[in-house]
Amino acid sequence: MIPWLSASLLATTVLSCAECTFIILTSGRFWFGPALFFKTWLIYFGLNAAFLLTFNALFARTALVQRLAKTQRRHFFLNFIIVWIVDSALLVTLVARDSYAGSEYLLLALNTAFIGFVTLLILRLTVAAPKDIFKISMAWCLLLILAVGSLEWVAERKLAAAVSRRSAAFKGDVPHVLLLILDTVRSDHLSCYGYPFKTSPNLDQLAQEGLLCRNSYSASNWTPPGHISIFTGKYPAQHGNNGNVHMPDDLVSVTEILNQQGYFCIAMYNNPTAGRGMNLTQGFDLDLGVFSHSWILPAPFRIWYKLVWRGSGSRATFLAAERIFTWMEKHGGHLFMYVNITEAHAPYRIHEPYFSQYTANLKISNPARVRYLRMTRDLIIEDSSRFAGLSNDDLASLRAAYDSEIAYADRNLGRFAQAMRDQGILDRTLLVATSDHGEFLGEHATLGHPELLFNPVLQVPLILRYPDRIAPRIITENVSTVDIFPTVLNLLDLQSQISSDVQGFDLLGMKLPADRALLSANISPEGGCYSLIKGGRKLIVNQDNFLPQYFPVDSLLFDLNSDPGELSNLLDASTPPENELGPFLSSWLNDITVRPDMPIRMGEDALVNLRALGYSH
Repeated sequence: MIPWLSASLLATTVLSCAECTFIILTSGRFWFGPALFFKTWLIYFGLNAAFLLTFNALFARTALVQRLAKTQRRHFFLNFIIVWIVDSALLVTLVARDSYAGSEYLLLALNTAFIGFVTLLILRLTVAAPKDIFKISMAWCLLLILAVGSLEWVAERKLAAAVSRRSAAFKGDVPHVLLLILDTVRSDHLSCYGYPFKTSPNLDQLAQEGLLCRNSYSASNWTPPGHISIFTGKYPAQHGNNGNVHMPDDLVSVTEILNQQGYFCIAMYNNPTAGRGMNLTQGFDLDLGVFSHSWILPAPFRIWYKLVWRGSGSRATFLAAERIFTWMEKHGGHLFMYVNITEAHAPYRIHEPYFSQYTANLKISNPARVRYLRMTRDLIIEDSSRFAGLSNDDLASLRAAYDSEIAYADRNLGRFAQAMRDQGILDRTLLVATSDHGEFLGEHATLGHPELLFNPVLQVPLILRYPDRIAPRIITENVSTVDIFPTVLNLLDLQSQISSDVQGFDLLGMKLPADRALLSANISPEGGCYSLIKGGRKLIVNQDNFLPQYFPVDSLLFDLNSDPGELSNLLDASTPPENELGPFLSSWLNDITVRPDMPIRMGEDALVNLRALGYSH
């Protein structure tokens, strides 16, 4: 029994130490600790022991194994080499396929190979007799664990020193800032915005304690330009990227400003098009693509969160975020954290008990078709054939799947908020909660968030909470996600950092004009698609070469007061009204549009991420 048991213990320790070393080196050490390490170790030991027991039961008496393992010593080495190779191959393959981590998985492969080869060499030199196997194996396991513990200790001291140096520049009175982007969440499906189902009770509580913007619009219909506008306070026409999903280096983001003001800046995102691949993380000290670009949790826990909890990362993200805030408070740091949660993004997984609650009174007649619609990444624009044969209850069940994703993310947000509240950190943190865009759920025979700029894809939540400075209230004026940049900087007394070309308004310090114009856009080299809201009317202009094959109308005008569903195009009337918004939009775009000095080329990793999310046509 001793050879296979020793091999299991040793291979388990090699694998656990290699993976945890990889986590510390690439993702930091905030959530790493002895408890997580030993939980991982126990899981791997159970799997390895079961594997070797099965292997020996099936193959121990074969001629090849008997020839290779004539002695206990050789039997031990054979068992260790087999399980080490299998473990390493499985882990590296999982990281490479599941994390969009680019070439980082090569670091894991080299790390695992190095530790394994050194272990094999040490044992070959020191194990002379069978009686030495267990004793030397345990001694080497302890040395490996001590080495990882030392690495963790050094990493923490190094990080603490960096935070201390950054904090020396802090002169403000708002200790922390949290920008929470609920990817793909439309405001009218949140209970704090009047939705009949209780999809967001925890966000509702935070909204009651702060400022809720009743009529908030995203600057774009999809992730990269929507995020860039939030970070810079500029509309997509000002990004200077000609519609390319890449944030130019010369755009100044709120992150870069807060970095210079003493905040340690950490990004945690689950959408790979909302992170480093699109250059959205410039200015961050640490960027973690929780389920996209980084490996922040050991494999057993990552698999558990993804397959058992069926989540897109919010549970793991909020757990890590809580530990980061706790660590930062303990070390006297000031944190700006950006969190992107993607539960509401297609495909829509069903989360219980919410889905059953939302569908309790429905009679679903075409479940197969509904499942296709909630799981598809196909482009569906103004295509009634895709919804043919579906009853109102069928469409309601599609919406219920989307709603259950929101409710699941809200539950995880609630745990995070309560933990922050219990530690006294929540009230010391400026919270900004919003979304990068909304989602079509069958309106206009459309699904997802294509470049069709009706309100379902543009209306998003916007909530700000900081009890010392923000009194609980609701504002009904039209606001935009470009308002986040100037509002945050004004609240932090950093008005001097707001450039004159920022289009957003300070939502806390100034009266918003009643006839304010709001712009939303999806830019392309051919011109793109634009939405302009002003004085209760909305103009949509389509100048994209891609869209006419699906939606041939190039201009639409709606009266949002009498037609909030945007069903009656005023320009189709026998005597259409004067379209005064057209010249206004043309003049505005001429004033603010920035063209790139040179073409921006996207990396292959970014293109892979876009295709994986269904963005590449």
